[in-house]
Amino acid sequence: MSNDIYQEFSLFYDDFTGRYVSGTPIFFEIPLQFFGYTYDKDAGPLLDLGCGTGDLAIYYAEQGFEVTGVDLSESMLKVARAKLSRKNLKNIRFLQQDIVELDLEPGFAYIHSKSTFFHLNPEQLRKVFKNCWRLLKPEGILMFEVITTYGLQESCNGISRRHTNHIFNSKGIFNSLDNTGVLNYEFIFDDGRSYTVSLTVNGYNIRDVIPLLAEAGFRNVRAFDFSKPFVFKEGVPEVVPPSVLSETTPAMMVCAKKDQQS
Repeated sequence: MSNDIYQEFSLFYDDFTGRYVSGTPIFFEIPLQFFGYTYDKDAGPLLDLGCGTGDLAIYYAEQGFEVTGVDLSESMLKVARAKLSRKNLKNIRFLQQDIVELDLEPGFAYIHSKSTFFHLNPEQLRKVFKNCWRLLKPEGILMFEVITTYGLQESCNGISRRHTNHIFNSKGIFNSLDNTGVLNYEFIFDDGRSYTVSLTVNGYNIRDVIPLLAEAGFRNVRAFDFSKPFVFKEGVPEVVPPSVLSETTPAMMVCAKKDQQS
């Protein structure tokens, strides 16, 4: 594909996200448990929107789920398929598609998306929610992450963080008229590699997202802060329940299709 902004970054994307990889499944499983839901491979297939280099999709395939991972970046998918080639898994596929214009058959029990929806403007998000409603089974569950306008403003004002193997910097310009920001991300790795990218990011407060979900058909929506839900000690996660959501925190949202019918 043309203009793949992740072409270079895909080569060391996993180094950047490595601090999350072992805990990523918990990022979804604990919130579902918090609201009385569970992941059950017998309920039906799972769709990972914005699957990136495939760690989450492959994890659930290893748990026995039928998995479809979708991403717009062919560079990211190339890495994902390389990982898959080293495993004996027949219950997973990776597809290059724009998640705004999904061409898939309905029947998914779960749809989730992490670190993806901030790429979408409100009209695109509206289309994604409608597609998710169409693709889910009658009792299917949608779970996703958004970045709040407060969080976006903070990133635009300037953030510098030291992680295990790199330094992450962000700075940009926030537009309060439409809650967007042009963010410049910089990653400086200890081994000398570096990467910079400029992205237009959309901030969403919960009061902005719920009407879009309702328009698609979702009625009962749960939302909460899940920015720092766990820590690892000797490789074992110590999980802290999600905290009460405010307009100033990153948000995870869960909505079940069956709730519209209840």
